[in-house]
Amino acid sequence: MGKPLEWEGQVRGRIVEYGLQKADSGAIAISVVVALSDFWNADKQDWANLDDGYENRGDFWIVKKNGTLNQSAVDSLMRYCGWDGVLPSVTDGTWEPTPARFTLATDKFKDQVRYKISWAADYNTKPGVGNVSAEEARQLQNQYGSQFRALSGNFARNAAAPAGKPKMPVKPPADTMAGVSDAQRSAAQKSEDKEAIPF
Repeated sequence: MGKPLEWEGQVRGRIVEYGLQKADSGAIAISVVVALSDFWNADKQDWANLDDGYENRGDFWIVKKNGTLNQSAVDSLMRYCGWDGVLPSVTDGTWEPTPARFTLATDKFKDQVRYKISWAADYNTKPGVGNVSAEEARQLQNQYGSQFRALSGNFARNAAAPAGKPKMPVKPPADTMAGVSDAQRSAAQKSEDKEAIPF
């Protein structure tokens, strides 16, 4: 194996070694070695080439210790790394991984810091706030567009500003003044007759 890149961030490359690993807990991982070709330069907002020889290991835990599938790990390997979902293709070495973008993260083990591959994504996407490609966005728009348009129409209709200024409160009916003294009633009437003070 080549030298590991000791850095956290986004990298691109290809899985060059892989194998199936079963933990004592029953969890199952596809362990990989990724030959790195590029790293994301956040200052330039672009990919930069790496020297040859950088390789990092990682584990994609595809079955949890409770025996259920780890759907997100399985999806990322199938969608971005070309895995066919067949375990013997891993053990027989017939899987031909496609290049992908990977997350490189720190992993602390027995007071030792290692930099491991922890996630796979579309090779052609740029890191940042979103992770959906333009093609996926069009597919999502086809799927959810009518619902978004309906909500947008409702929002626009409900946000229309009312015409004119707001109405003044209605004077309470006479029976609500029951139990109020003549002096209090007279003072209330005088305050209503005065113009509002503009401050």
